[in-house]
Amino acid sequence: MSGGGKRFSGWSVVGGVLVALTLCGTSLAASTFGVLTARWSAVFGWDQADMSGALSTFLVCALLAVPFAGRAVDRFGSRRVATVGIVAFAVLIASGALIRHSVAQVYVFYGAMGLVGAFTNPIVYLRALSLWFDRRRGLALGIAVSGQGIGAAVLPWLTQRLIQTLDWRLTLLVLAGVLVVVILPAVFLLVRDDPAEVGQFADGDASPDATMAADRATLGLTMGEALRNRAFWLILAIFALVGFTNYAVLGNIIHLLTKASSLTIAQAAMIQSISGLSLLAARVIFGMLMDRYHAPYVGAAGILMAVAGSWLLLDLPGMGLVAVLAAVLLGAAAGAETDLLTFLVGRYFGPRALSQIYSWHNVAFLLGAALGPPVFALALAGAGGALVPIIGLMVANVVAAALLVVLGPYPTWTKSTD
Repeated sequence: MSGGGKRFSGWSVVGGVLVALTLCGTSLAASTFGVLTARWSAVFGWDQADMSGALSTFLVCALLAVPFAGRAVDRFGSRRVATVGIVAFAVLIASGALIRHSVAQVYVFYGAMGLVGAFTNPIVYLRALSLWFDRRRGLALGIAVSGQGIGAAVLPWLTQRLIQTLDWRLTLLVLAGVLVVVILPAVFLLVRDDPAEVGQFADGDASPDATMAADRATLGLTMGEALRNRAFWLILAIFALVGFTNYAVLGNIIHLLTKASSLTIAQAAMIQSISGLSLLAARVIFGMLMDRYHAPYVGAAGILMAVAGSWLLLDLPGMGLVAVLAAVLLGAAAGAETDLLTFLVGRYFGPRALSQIYSWHNVAFLLGAALGPPVFALALAGAGGALVPIIGLMVANVVAAALLVVLGPYPTWTKSTD
């Protein structure tokens, strides 16, 4: 309960964001890419390699749109930006059913998904969640962004089943319908931008924390101050590396599992779903750990799980325990890394210019993610196998973990830096 006996509304906001992120731009594009391109390859005869760059096109376009999404949230608020973004994204997904006999149309479709989908991604909700929660921010973020984990777990399997039962065109129409019928009402009814709007305070406290001003939105660094901060550039480098390694595997996972390990497409999709379930659980668990322990150390441990999972990918005997363990480790690492970015930006820079600062780090993540799939695909082809490319990913993850360890303590925000 919050002050005055009112029920604290922050957890309703978390619930609304969780539902919204199950079908946000990144969740839908990344989680269904392998299944959809496999189907298009079978229907149209297109080579998988010809379509692999479409995911990078999505990420580059998302990269370009992220700063505009951050500014829109600062000006109009999470609820209004998300509402418009979801409607536009639903129309776009439905238009994908018009794809005909041209690979170029796939690239245009995914590029548009990147531009429009940016207005449905976590950046739209981060500032609101940071204002609603302080002491329990890690748990709140972990639960909220686990919506992406639910999407990652369900969408590959669901998309594959819908395609088998209906058709890939009808599948896209169904997904667009879910955006309008389920996601849009959840955001409109549950998401609020600031506890002050309903006479409440962060974490459901009866009054503001004694160490903070009543208007918490004024605390922290400006964009210019952040650019002169050592932590800003370290976090930028960390998430460029993390984006690269995550999407290098994700963008090639179906191809890697079916060609290198002789799994069927259905089995590979199941591996993706298992990884998504692990990601879902990891976001909540790592969120709780970041509330209790120093987040950079917790994040470094999560990234090292990706190193172990990558090593297991080198010798999968089939759809057995090793494959499941690799999926669990890679999913847990992805969950820890996603929580970490949102948490670190809030802790090291404060809410004052949070959306703008976060957009820079998100751009670094997306830039790395855009480069990951094509560079890894080229490395697989050039090396004649997965050994050298995967060892390269493992080294990059170790570097990212080391940079986290040297970040240092959080600053304490007691007043505006004006």
